[in-house]
Amino acid sequence: MFSEDYHVDHLARHPILTYQQVEEQFGIKITGFGRGINVTPSKVVLISSISKAEGNFVYHDKWTSDGEYIYSGEGKTGDQAMSKGNLAIKNAAMDGKEIHLFVKFSPKDYYYQGKFELVSYTYEDEKGENGCTRKEYKFRLKKV
Repeated sequence: MFSEDYHVDHLARHPILTYQQVEEQFGIKITGFGRGINVTPSKVVLISSISKAEGNFVYHDKWTSDGEYIYSGEGKTGDQAMSKGNLAIKNAAMDGKEIHLFVKFSPKDYYYQGKFELVSYTYEDEKGENGCTRKEYKFRLKKV
């Protein structure tokens, strides 16, 4: 059902929260369909999203074979900019902010993956929401 980038065993070991619990415990407001970069004065909360119907990540997010996580930057069409949430991920360590990662299956199922740190990032060609090729940030994260 799930693509090879998805590690069921890894996700099953972590607490499952509702979006209300995530908002309360992490001091964020989840909008839209829930995937995104949420920034507070002390943390950056990343929410990745899985499509239950298709069995894969909605964006180009994925686990790597060495257990690191690739999180795609924000911005669905056109070249992504190094601003707002993307800049918050890049500068998290310098700004003294923790990075937390959730993988969302439904409004009731947010799998907490723990604290991460940025290892590196790239700026790559990728298909946007409109199907056109554009530049997208890929943030490589390692669990701490």
